[in-house]
Amino acid sequence: MQGRFMPRRDGEKHVGLAYALITLQDSCTDPSEKLKLRRLLSGSTAVINGKKYRSRGLVYKHRGERVGRGVYIVPKDEVEELSSELKERNLEKCIKIIDICECTCI
Repeated sequence: MQGRFMPRRDGEKHVGLAYALITLQDSCTDPSEKLKLRRLLSGSTAVINGKKYRSRGLVYKHRGERVGRGVYIVPKDEVEELSSELKERNLEKCIKIIDICECTCI
């Protein structure tokens, strides 16, 4: 998963990258809460008087990507910070974190 999923920094080598999938849970039955969570994770764009205002989502802030509807992939070392930010907003109950590993360390 090199390339757009994990940008390389200068001089940084990625050996045995570990990722986590973040999925939206069905436990959030309130539609406004689901929308709030999606906008928080993915970001949003608004056009006001011809000007575009774009907010980057938490997933992109933590070097992640959107994989599908309600599914995101984030580097494993960033998951703890992401979940703590969601916990501050009382939205951690609405997501499920699944650890996956692409390394050959088995």
